[in-house]
Amino acid sequence: MRHLVYCRSEVSGGSNVALHLPLPQPSEEDWRDYQDIAVIAFSTPEGDSGKALVPLSVTSNAEDQPWGKCLRKEPGTTIRLDPSDEPVWVEATFSGPEMIRTVEFPSV
Repeated sequence: MRHLVYCRSEVSGGSNVALHLPLPQPSEEDWRDYQDIAVIAFSTPEGDSGKALVPLSVTSNAEDQPWGKCLRKEPGTTIRLDPSDEPVWVEATFSGPEMIRTVEFPSV
């Protein structure tokens, strides 16, 4: 079984570019034997800085979870959801309108 990971590198277009692509992190463990399988290049969507959006506030019906810390990508933050008949919802509030194209959760 393989686990696909990625890293992001930004370059200016319009000419040929020679670039050393960094290894995705973390990469220090002995069992990680990274191999490149593809490089995908595309125009950056307007307004995409590549940085995670940081919400002003976060609310949820699972109030015991550290949603704000998770969305700020604070190290060591864990969300644990037990099986339930009730769906869990999370609402993030930002300082203004934001275009959200992807919500990425860390691997299990």
